[in-house]
Order: sequence, then structure tokens, then C-alpha cells
Amino acid sequence: MDPPARKEKSKVKEPVSRVEKAKQKSAQQELKQRQRAEVCRIFSTAFKEPSCIIYALNRVMTELEQQQFDEFCKQMQPPGE
Repeated sequence: MDPPARKEKSKVKEPVSRVEKAKQKSAQQELKQRQRAEVCRIFSTAFKEPSCIIYALNRVMTELEQQQFDEFCKQMQPPGE
């Protein structure tokens, strides 16, 4: 009779592990939601509109590209000019 008793015990433990896994998954999802909300709050506070981020990034990249192009042009000029 010991083997059936062992099976019953393992069956009882299995749902507990499923419950724990479900709790962990739920906790991870809640953490992700809180993190996303925090990121959205930071960006909305800093930029008021999401499109502002794209415009700011484009401006910075354009300025950087122009600066690099100017430096390249200076290097390509003969030293006497």
C-alpha cells in the first residue's frame, strides 16, 4: 500500500507547484506593468508628447552628422587652403 500513498502525495504537491508558478508569473507581469507605467510617466513628464522624443533624437542626430561631415571636409582640404 505504500506505492499508492506515494502517488497521492506527489499529486498533492504538483498543484502546489503550479500555484507557485502561477503566482510567480503573475508577479512578473505586475512588475513589467509597473515598470512600463514608470517609463511612460517619466517620458510624459519630460516630453509631454511621445512625438517630441523622435523630433529631439532626429535633431541631435542631424547635428552630429553635420559636425562629422564638417570635420571630414576639413580633413579633405589641402593644408595650404
